[in-house]
Amino acid sequence: MTKAEYLKQLEKHLKKLPPEDYENAMEYFREYFDEISEDEAGQAIAELGTPKEAASEVIAKLVDEQLIDNAKKGALFSIKNNIASAVILICAAPIGLPLLVAALVLILAAVVVVVSILISGFAVSLALLLAGIKLLIRGFMAMTVMFSGGLLLAGMALASIGCSFLLFVLVVYCGKWLGVATALGTKRIIKRR
Repeated sequence: MTKAEYLKQLEKHLKKLPPEDYENAMEYFREYFDEISEDEAGQAIAELGTPKEAASEVIAKLVDEQLIDNAKKGALFSIKNNIASAVILICAAPIGLPLLVAALVLILAAVVVVVSILISGFAVSLALLLAGIKLLIRGFMAMTVMFSGGLLLAGMALASIGCSFLLFVLVVYCGKWLGVATALGTKRIIKRR
């Protein structure tokens, strides 16, 4: 393989690099092959390996250098960020702490209100059911005295029992919906941190 063929194949393998790194790598290999004669090229190519191996070595070296640079920059930035965060937290503590407590109290109050509404919904549903059962018994007893009055009471009883079941289903559905909404909200808050 001649120097020109080697460089041409090397160009194909190094095209993956950013333009600046590509030019630097190709310039290095061109200068390297310009300094040696055609007779010495065979030995140099044997030392470098195939164009693919040489390109892989160059890419690996560039990646290692970039990782080291990023680690140095990251360490510097993380120290600056930590110091800045600490200063902000210290300055914001007199304002932020009461706001945090207020937010927690508001969330707790909202939970208490929602739970109270659900419990009262269950209580009203139970009261309607018990009232319906009582009216149904009274309606059957009233049918012996006045048939139309007994039917009226029985109809009101069935309406009351039906409303209690509908209210119970509505409360259960709302409770399930609020539970799912709470779980999703909690999941979002946890993911942000």
